[in-house]
Amino acid sequence: MKISLTNAVFLRGCAAMVATIGILAASAALGGERLVVLVEEQRLEGGPRFWWHCGERAELPFIDALLPHLVRLGRVTIKRCGPDGLHETFRRPGLRASDVVNIASALDGDEALAGTVRYQVRTGDPSLGLVAVNARAELRWTALVPRAQELGTLSLSVDGFAPTLGEAQAKARELLLSQAIDGVDVLLAGLAGVSDVAAADRLRIILEVGGPIAKRLALAPILAGFPGVSSARLHAVRKASTIFELTCKGPVDPARTAVTAGLDAARIAWSFDEP
Repeated sequence: MKISLTNAVFLRGCAAMVATIGILAASAALGGERLVVLVEEQRLEGGPRFWWHCGERAELPFIDALLPHLVRLGRVTIKRCGPDGLHETFRRPGLRASDVVNIASALDGDEALAGTVRYQVRTGDPSLGLVAVNARAELRWTALVPRAQELGTLSLSVDGFAPTLGEAQAKARELLLSQAIDGVDVLLAGLAGVSDVAAADRLRIILEVGGPIAKRLALAPILAGFPGVSSARLHAVRKASTIFELTCKGPVDPARTAVTAGLDAARIAWSFDEP
C-alpha cells in the first residue's frame, strides 16, 4: 500500500527536486513508537558521518534538525548505542536492510529510519557569482513489529545556490530538510489511512503524467469519481509518471473498464501495474 498525500510538496527557492514516495504496506498502530534513526551524512569534506560506531558522536546537522520534527510526530527517537553498545560488524556506514533490522532490534526499536544524505558540488552561475551544491537523501522507513517490513521510501534531491561553498551546502541542507519534513508528513499520513482492503479489490494504474506534485494530486479525486471506484491513493511518484492505487467498491472488472474509458477520453496515457 502506498501513501496518500495530504500536503502538496513544492519546489522551494532554487531547488530542483525529484521525489519518489512509496508505501509498500502497513498495519501497525501509529504514535509512540520507538524509532531508531540510522541515517549517515556525508558532507563535502571528509567521509560519511554516523553515530552507530558507538564512539564520540559526530556532528550530523541534517538528521539533528529532522529529529525534533519526528518527536513532534509522536516518535521516541533513538540515536545512541546504549550501555551495551553494538556488535562490531554493525559499526560502519553502508548498512544493508538486514543490518538496519538487527541494529534497531538490538536497541528495542519498533521502527527504523535509515539511509544516506550526501552533498556534491554542481555547476553554479558564475555570472551571478554563485556556486551550487546538490543535496540528496535516500531514506527508508521500516517497521519491526509484528515482523520486519519496509513501509516507505523517500528519494529527494535539491540544489542550493550561494556565493560560497559553505553557504551553498547550508542552503541545500535547509531545502532538503524542508522536503524531508514534507515527505515524512506525507508518509505517515498515508500509513494512518491504510485499510485492510484485500489486494483482489485494488488496481494500480500508471499515468504518464509528470510535473509538480500538486498537479498530480489533482488526479486522485478524478480517479475516485469513476464508477466502481471508492478511493484513489497515491502509490508512487516518478520523474515522468505517477502511480495510483484504486480501491474498488465491488468487482474489479467494471471499475477497470470505467477507468480505462475515462482516461482514454481524457487522452491520458496509462497502463496497469498489478499489485
